[in-house]
Amino acid sequence: MIARSPRNAALRRGKRARTVIEHRFKVFNAVAKNLSVTRAARQLRISQPAVSQTLRRLEKDFAVKLVKKYGTGIELTEVGGGEFRKDSETFLALIEAMKAKYRLGRPPPRVNALALGGSHGPSAALLPTVMTRFKKNYPAVELALYSGSSREIEDLLLSGKIDIAVVTNPTSSAAFNRESLRREPLAVFVAAAHPLAKMKRAGVNELARFPWIVKINKEGENRLVERLRDLGQPNFTAKSLLRCESAEAIKTMVRNGAGVGILYRDSIREEIRRKEFAVLNLPGIDFDAWSCILYAKKETCLTLQAEQFLGLLRETAMRD
Repeated sequence: MIARSPRNAALRRGKRARTVIEHRFKVFNAVAKNLSVTRAARQLRISQPAVSQTLRRLEKDFAVKLVKKYGTGIELTEVGGGEFRKDSETFLALIEAMKAKYRLGRPPPRVNALALGGSHGPSAALLPTVMTRFKKNYPAVELALYSGSSREIEDLLLSGKIDIAVVTNPTSSAAFNRESLRREPLAVFVAAAHPLAKMKRAGVNELARFPWIVKINKEGENRLVERLRDLGQPNFTAKSLLRCESAEAIKTMVRNGAGVGILYRDSIREEIRRKEFAVLNLPGIDFDAWSCILYAKKETCLTLQAEQFLGLLRETAMRD
């Protein structure tokens, strides 16, 4: 028979109690972030009944109502969405900090994760640059970048698959916090050997002599095409367009002399440096867009990692 120390037994019971409390707060925070028991269960990799049962136990522990039904979903109560949520996040942050501080000689913790999304312009250079800086400062955080149209990225953010989005021409949805980030310059460019490459200035009349190679817009007409038509150039028609889904396809066609390409300048930064492409100077024609940061639903709070990434993102955009 193995004699067990009463002191060791008490320590084990204390550890189990702390683990249970920590788990309950993590479940609540997942539900608060997703406003969905189903998505919270998927995020935590536990069953939906387990999430519901944990919430009930937490509410019983503190004698408060944290969530309530809203239509076919749920929403946070005034208590759940206020001080209680802030206190739970503070508690979990303190636990993680203590684990990191006193984990010497123990296995490394499971990495945290931060999912990012960018429309074509911001995801070409800005987001990868910030991700590189962030990874050097926070090597334990796992990063993922999703690229697509602005609408596709907003859908990912709305579904909770990404934490932060940087897009151009966002919709007016009230589901997100948003802030303007920076001007995203678009470049009208040709191959270095193209006849237009030697022109110091090019007007719409000169450009209309060649096909324009633009990205396919899955949500409707390409905004650049609309802008070109607004210029009132009678020779500019749909027949003047070559549409491609990817930036690489556009660059390949421009290299082959197929016409005039339009992409975000960040997308062709290296080709400009190598003098493969010449960017045309178009006086009086402004194709630039503005990028915006979208993050979190109005009712949710950002994680510590997301806040840290946002700080680097703003700093990098200001420096550029």
